[in-house]
Amino acid sequence: MSPTGELSAEHYARRLLAEWERLSGRAVVLSEREWELMCDWHTRGVPAPLIEETMAEVVARRRTTPRSLTFIAQAVEESWRAVVDGRTAPAAERGRRPVEHWRRVAGDAATSAELGARIAALLDELDRGAAPAELDRRLDETIVGLVDPETLRAAEEAVDRRLAGFAGRLDPETLAMTRRRAVVERLRASLGLPRLVG
Repeated sequence: MSPTGELSAEHYARRLLAEWERLSGRAVVLSEREWELMCDWHTRGVPAPLIEETMAEVVARRRTTPRSLTFIAQAVEESWRAVVDGRTAPAAERGRRPVEHWRRVAGDAATSAELGARIAALLDELDRGAAPAELDRRLDETIVGLVDPETLRAAEEAVDRRLAGFAGRLDPETLAMTRRRAVVERLRASLGLPRLVG
């Protein structure tokens, strides 16, 4: 397995962006330089959990989130050098079992019957050898229609508040795409459905 855990560049970037948004508590639009950083990290095989761990450490030390990923680039390089020089796997990577989270949500009485059935069906496909990235994609496509209206409304309102400042700065298509992605990510986070890939 590669150091990036066989993540595609898209999944790698999505994962890092989601963590950066979680830590910063706001919607994030990456600059060209930030995208270049993530592409470089992916190409070099810097593990996403290592970058996530470094993000959290930088935020904890500063007590505020830096406005740009470029501010953590040096810390990522130092962490990566430590790994290359023989450090064990980062804490964020150890013990992660997304399938266990999916099984818990599928069996939870608080989960809607439709969502529980969908997750159970996807898990059955996983057990039969389906690609985890494909199952993540299919959950993303359907989750909005499977959650209760109150959960969806809360996710949409939270995302809309965070994106309000971007309404005049992004073209409508990009804003709509960002909103859709952010709502799905927020729903997955609130329900405890981590990505099977990454």
